[in-house]
Amino acid sequence: MVTALVFLLAQRAPTDILDGFAQSRDVRSLSQMAPDLETGHFRYIEKTGAFSGGRFGWRVLPLQDPAQPNVLYAVFSTPLTIQDYGEQVYRLDDGLLAEHFPEETNFGVLPKHYELNLRVEPERSRVVVDCKIDLVTSGERKPSFFIRLSPHYKVTALKSASGEAIPFTQAGGVVCAPTPVGSTTWTISYEGLPDLPRFAGTVTKKEAMLTDDYFWPSIGRYPATTTMHADIPANWEVISNGTRTAQTTEGDRKKATFVNNLAISYLSFSAGEFSITREAPVAGQIIHAVMANNMSEEERKLQMEMQKPVIDFYGKTFGPWPYKGWVTLSSESYGGAALEGYSYATYAPNWLPDSDAHEPSHTYFGGVISNTYLRSFWNESFASFCEGFYEREVEIGNREERRLAFVSNPFPSPTWNNGIIVESGVMTGDLSADLGYGKGAVVLQMLEHEMGTEAFVASVRRWLSEHPKGTPGEWEDYFAVLGPEYETFIDQWFRRPGWARFRIGNVRYEDGHLKGDVTFTGTPYRIVSDLLVETPGGSRNLVRVTLNPTGKEATSEWSVALPEEPVRGAFDPYERIMMMRSATGPAQLSRELGRLQAVVHPDAQAWANSADLGRTTVTPDFPANPANRVLVGHPDQWPQLLPLLEQAGMTVNGNELTYDGTTIDLTKGGAAAIVAAADGQPIVLLLGQTRRPMKTGKARIALCNEYGFFLRGLTEPRMEGELAFRL
Repeated sequence: MVTALVFLLAQRAPTDILDGFAQSRDVRSLSQMAPDLETGHFRYIEKTGAFSGGRFGWRVLPLQDPAQPNVLYAVFSTPLTIQDYGEQVYRLDDGLLAEHFPEETNFGVLPKHYELNLRVEPERSRVVVDCKIDLVTSGERKPSFFIRLSPHYKVTALKSASGEAIPFTQAGGVVCAPTPVGSTTWTISYEGLPDLPRFAGTVTKKEAMLTDDYFWPSIGRYPATTTMHADIPANWEVISNGTRTAQTTEGDRKKATFVNNLAISYLSFSAGEFSITREAPVAGQIIHAVMANNMSEEERKLQMEMQKPVIDFYGKTFGPWPYKGWVTLSSESYGGAALEGYSYATYAPNWLPDSDAHEPSHTYFGGVISNTYLRSFWNESFASFCEGFYEREVEIGNREERRLAFVSNPFPSPTWNNGIIVESGVMTGDLSADLGYGKGAVVLQMLEHEMGTEAFVASVRRWLSEHPKGTPGEWEDYFAVLGPEYETFIDQWFRRPGWARFRIGNVRYEDGHLKGDVTFTGTPYRIVSDLLVETPGGSRNLVRVTLNPTGKEATSEWSVALPEEPVRGAFDPYERIMMMRSATGPAQLSRELGRLQAVVHPDAQAWANSADLGRTTVTPDFPANPANRVLVGHPDQWPQLLPLLEQAGMTVNGNELTYDGTTIDLTKGGAAAIVAAADGQPIVLLLGQTRRPMKTGKARIALCNEYGFFLRGLTEPRMEGELAFRL
């Protein structure tokens, strides 16, 4: 094979050979042309990344170093979407791939501020940009460095602060230039035809959506502050990161300026024929607005109302909101679910109106502290954690009941065996998303429970306030805030693959203590768990127990003082510990509402919109057997509902429904409950009208306000399965 490879190199340019291998995704041959790189290096060629990076295939292009005529690079190029694989650069030596330059390699050159003049020309589907970059250099000066854009942008000029032309070369979106001396300002001019709708940037006659597009000259994805001067058609609206500081219209063009004083790694930009709904400014309050080309005025108003509690919650919890306002943007051109813009977020069609806790949390986790995604998806772990955290802690309704209803699913994925959270950057492919959005979020939920919510929030606030501004964050920076007290937790869950596998056995009551064994299959973990015990009188008490293995022994004893011998109990009754569970948990509205067939009274059809129902039948007849049905109706229409409502602890009087001392108006709120038929099968009751489907979490009984926000309810503990016992 070596002889054949030497023959090929003698007959063809090495980048031509590499290009053929890349196009055919021939990882084996690529590995043979990179003998010094680690095994498995080219796995990114075989599979797409976390956000489908590489889906359009790869090409290899030659790149000559303008500062070193004897140095040639090979650029592995593919159409890009942000936060995923970037183009990969290698130094060629005698036709072989001798050295890989990871994207975070900045050669001591860092951007501090971008000032972009961005002109959109929809009639030509073109974007034209002049960007001033304030650069600083540190460390040993290298001959050259890389600037990166999406490959559909072609650089037309690179100039120094004095206006002198700087030599450069470009392959794909990678630009190579001589390293500047000291701190300076360069201007880079480029233009492009973004045409990757629902994947990255795109420009049409009605909209320019550059969110998900590398339309700025990134250097190692390092964060920088920004000033954006947008030049767009006069009948368009525009938004970018930061605060709008100016806007004028002259003839058929509109110009607007946005200033962002948070140093961020990823920029966003959208302009087009959007409709806007905004609230009047009130001194000292965050201004909300909604921009959309796919929502009615009524829907935009509802979106503002639903999103306000989220923004207020974050400002109270993690520190003052760093912007004057928050904008929700819904775009026909956007193809992902949603993407953070720190002062706003972009959403795909057919999602809103709805409250969203994920994207605004990135204002702190990705904004106040930036993340490059090159080493891990730590900010996605915090954002996914915040989805449940917001629902548990927001001051709407009964917080204690919310805290049980909105514990996020802790069940592990088999892929979590394949890597560790702290080393799961974009080059690990889809594993980065599995660990970032999945395991990392669950581990943070466990950490919050072990620390206590107040202490956990204090640790996050401290990190946000003390982390050096304009410097990317990593997991280890947060761990430093937690301190040595949580080193064991960190080692077990963040630096180790997989999850805990254990069972409880030999439970007995001796000398005023409940005792038992915990047996681990595989590596032991130290676990802090709730224990719910039930007394002979039927009362339930929740205590906390530490399952602490002794050395490397598979089985260890645990003990907790109890004043009375219980009749049964269960560890982790509200499912916070990451582990596989064999039995189905307690009944949940969120599961049954969509699973069971719904029977809707004709006069209650509007109520059916209060939940995401599955198969639906509209009939005035109450079903002969209501088991395994969702019943949508009023007891005045179906008197048979009265004993079922009584079983749920609910009473209805006209448009008022009362549960455990709380009364809601069924014209401006909803209620749902799971009760048991005579044979024990579930019956689901659904009453009332909400403007959006009710958010019920894991609850069996739920009362919600007009927006579908949880007010009251009941969440059953898991009292069966491998962590349960009877005495």
